[in-house]
Amino acid sequence: MTERGVAFRVTGAVEDSDSYRNQQFLKREALAPSLQFKLSPDTLLLLQAEYLHDKRLTDFGIPSYQGRAVDVAPGTYYGAANAKDFDYSESRVHAFGFTLDHRFNQQFSIRNAFRRYNYTLDRNNTLIGSVNEAARTASLTRGNVARDEDGYTNQTELTQRTKLAGMQHQVLYGVEFGKQNKDQLVRSQANVATVSLFSPVATIVPFTAGGVPTANNLGIFKVGSAYVQDLVTMSPQWKALAGIRYDKFEQETVERRAGVASVTRTDRNWSPRAGLVYQPDTAQSYYASFSRSFQPSGEGFALAVNNADIAPEVTKNKEIGAKYDLFDGRASAGVSLFQLTRTNMKSSDPVTSKLIPLGTQRTNGLELTFSGDLGDGWQAWSGYSYLDASMLASIAKDDGQPVQGKRPTLTARHSANLWVSKALAGHFGVGGGLNYVGDRFANPGNTVMLPGYVTADAMAYYRDRGIDMTLNVMNLLDKTYIVAGHGSNKNLNLPGAPRSVRLTARYRF
Repeated sequence: MTERGVAFRVTGAVEDSDSYRNQQFLKREALAPSLQFKLSPDTLLLLQAEYLHDKRLTDFGIPSYQGRAVDVAPGTYYGAANAKDFDYSESRVHAFGFTLDHRFNQQFSIRNAFRRYNYTLDRNNTLIGSVNEAARTASLTRGNVARDEDGYTNQTELTQRTKLAGMQHQVLYGVEFGKQNKDQLVRSQANVATVSLFSPVATIVPFTAGGVPTANNLGIFKVGSAYVQDLVTMSPQWKALAGIRYDKFEQETVERRAGVASVTRTDRNWSPRAGLVYQPDTAQSYYASFSRSFQPSGEGFALAVNNADIAPEVTKNKEIGAKYDLFDGRASAGVSLFQLTRTNMKSSDPVTSKLIPLGTQRTNGLELTFSGDLGDGWQAWSGYSYLDASMLASIAKDDGQPVQGKRPTLTARHSANLWVSKALAGHFGVGGGLNYVGDRFANPGNTVMLPGYVTADAMAYYRDRGIDMTLNVMNLLDKTYIVAGHGSNKNLNLPGAPRSVRLTARYRF
C-alpha cells in the first residue's frame, strides 16, 4: 500500500457435516469482510464485520455405571428420536467494529478498538438426568435455553517508547469499558423418559417448552478498567515486565419470576503481573513470571441469590522456565515449572442448573517441549506435562463424596504427545505419532474415572508448488476411549472418535 490507499478482504466458510456420534450434524456459515484505509503514513483505520450462523446437535455424551463410563458403541446417543428437530443448538452472531492506529512520533502511538455484537441462542437438549444402576436404566431430562445478548467494548491504548536511567522502556497505558445485556429464559423438565442404560432406544420426548423456568431474567453487566505496563530492557541480556490493572465490574440481574428477588453486585479488584527474562546468548533464555487475575461470578454464571455473596474467582500463577535453540537454530526445547492457584471456584450442573461452589484448587505442573528439524528430511514435535492438582479447600459434596482433597475434574496427571514426519523423494512425505492422556475424573467427587488412553495417527502427503494433498488416518488402531466430559456431572462423558480417514486438498495461488 502507498502512503494513502484502501485495501479490503473477505473471508468466509460453509460447513455441512455429520459425525461418528449418532444423529450428529453441523451446519455453519461464516462471513467476515474487512476494509482498511491508510489515511496517512502514520494513520490506519480498519473496519471489520462478522456474521456467524451455527446449528448442531446438542450432545452431552454418555452416562456412567459403577465408576466408569458405560461400555457402549462410540456413536450411542442418549436423547430424542429425530434429534435434528428436538435436540439442537442454533446460534447467530452479528458484530462490527473498528481499530484506529496512529503514530504521533517515534515515542508515542495510540490505538483505539471498538466492537459491538449481538448474539442469539436457541438450545434444546435431552440429556441423562440420573442413572438407576440396579435397574440398568437412565432417566432423561429435557432442557431449553433461549438467550439474546448484545453489548459493546471500547479499548484505548497509548504506547510510549523512552529511555530512563540508561534503560529502554516501552510503556503501555490503557483504558477499557463496555456493557452487556443478557436476556435469558432457561427451562428444565426432569424424568421425561426412561431408556435402557446399555441399549438405549431413542424415544419421542415431550417437545414442550421444557418445564418449569429455572431462570428468566435480564443480566446487565458494566465494566470499566485502567491499566499500565512497562517493558524494560535493562541490558542486552536482561528484560523485565511489570504491570497492574484495575477493574470495576458491575452486575445486575432483573428477575421476572414471581417471588425471586433481583440482585446487584459490584466488584473492584487489582490484577498485577511481573516477569523477568535472562538471555545470556541467542541460543538460550530463562524466565520467571507472576500474575494475578479475577473473574466475577457474572462472567460465567448469571448473578442470582445463590451466588450474589460469592466473591470473584481469583487466579494466581507463578512460573519459571527456560528455552533453548538447538542444532544451529533448527530445533528448540523448553521446560517450565508452574503453580496455579484458583480460589472461589464455581461450576454449574447442566442437569439441575444448580451452582456448585467448589472452593480452592492448586495445580503444580511441569511441561517439556521439543520441536525441530532433525536433518535428512526428518522433523519432530513432542511434549510432556505433569500436573499435580488437588482441591485444597471445599465445602461442596458431589455424589455423596466431599470434594476437598479430590483431584480436579478432567485433569490428567500425565499427558504426552509425539509426532514425527519424513520428507521423501518426489514431493512425497509420511508421518505418524502418538498421543497419551492419563486417567481423569469425570466429576468433582471423583466417583467416576475416565481411563487413560493412547491413540496413534498416521499421515501421507504430496506437495508441489501450490498443490498440497494430505491423507490423514486418525485413531489408526481404532482405540475405544473417552476424550472429554462436562466436568460437573458424572453422566456427561463424550466418547472419542473411532478410526477415521480424511483427505484434504489445497491449492495456493
